Order: sequence, then structure tokens, then C-alpha cells
Amino acid sequence: MTNGQVWPKPVLQHIYDEYLTFEPENFHFNITGYSCDDLQDAFKRYNSMLFLKATKAFKQNTSLSTDLIIGKMEVLNVQMTNPCENYPSLNMDEKYEIKINNSSGLLLASSIWGILRGLETFSQLIYLGTDGST
Repeated sequence: MTNGQVWPKPVLQHIYDEYLTFEPENFHFNITGYSCDDLQDAFKRYNSMLFLKATKAFKQNTSLSTDLIIGKMEVLNVQMTNPCENYPSLNMDEKYEIKINNSSGLLLASSIWGILRGLETFSQLIYLGTDGST
């Protein structure tokens, strides 16, 4: 298992030597586009997954230099540009884009399937540091 690396590898990924800290009690998902029950359920799942990572008793062997920390991640804005589909299909659009800045991020996709893929990638970018922080 890798720390902060995503699998499967995206088509395009820019990697920087800077990090954001993550405090579960101060983080939230924010819907800026269409919503549906599947999206709300996904937020509940990923909230508990991300918070579980942050409260685990074990420690990873990774430490970050405080010089590389550029801010705190507080919100992931989620913008789905089309209404939810009820069922997957052969023509479903699973593309997504994640952009992160100094305190927030944007997950953009045209379908719920892209949002779900993007949430999984986002969850893989977060890992537990040696001091128990994420």
C-alpha cells in the first residue's frame, strides 16, 4: 500500500512536494451542482472512511517536513453537472477532475459515476502521518 498515491493511475496527475493537513472535525463536502440520494450516501461512506483513517491507533512510517505544509484542507466542493442516473450503463461517463488549492478542492464530473470514481481517488490522496494527523 502506498501513501498518497492513487490506483488506478489517472490519465494526468500533477504531483507537488507540498502538502495540506486535514482535520476531520473541520472538513466537509460541499455540493455545488446536482445532487441525489446516491451522492449523499457516498458522502456518508467517504466521511466515515476519511475519519476512520484519521482516528486509527496505528501510525504510518511517513513524516512530512513542516516546511512543505502549505495549508489546511477544509472543504471539497463537489460539482456534478448532470442529474444522477439510476443505473450504470455501457455509455456512462466516469471522467472526473480534482483540483486542490491551499484550503479547498474541487471534484468535477458530469455524472454520479465520475463523482464516485473521484471520491475514491480523493480518499487515496489522504494518509495518516506519524503524529496521527492526516
